Amino acid sequence: MTRTKAKIYKTQENPALYVPYFLCAMVITLIAMTVFSQNLHAQSADAKLRPNLTIVKFHADWCVGCQIMEPWLQEIKQTYAGNPDVEFITFDSTDSAARDAAFDLSGQKNLDDVYVKYQKRTGLIVLVDQNGSVLREISYKDGKDALIGSIAEAT
Repeated sequence: MTRTKAKIYKTQENPALYVPYFLCAMVITLIAMTVFSQNLHAQSADAKLRPNLTIVKFHADWCVGCQIMEPWLQEIKQTYAGNPDVEFITFDSTDSAARDAAFDLSGQKNLDDVYVKYQKRTGLIVLVDQNGSVLREISYKDGKDALIGSIAEAT
């Protein structure tokens, strides 16, 4: 019975065999670091661009609750006019063209998650913080004072 020895390369005997593996690992690491850095920079830039409070109205022309809330919202807009920390956005679902425009706006404002969650509701105002988290939902049933108080609390 004869045994054959398998040729084993040890680092001391042939270190050149490990160079391609090492270079591959270095390239993969550099690519991962670059991608992570760009994503982190983009996320921090988004957070800096987003106001501290976004007041999102889910609206439709035929919605009675929306019609009740509209004068309240106009009054609040005047109160916060010129305040860069507060932004007002309306997602209109009156018809398919308005829904398409609302969907596009949600992407531009980085509010996709909020839009998808509430797109089938109207007569609703959602307060969203700088991180995109929903702070509060207010409907016309809650009343004007609840709306004003919630906004004041969030700012």
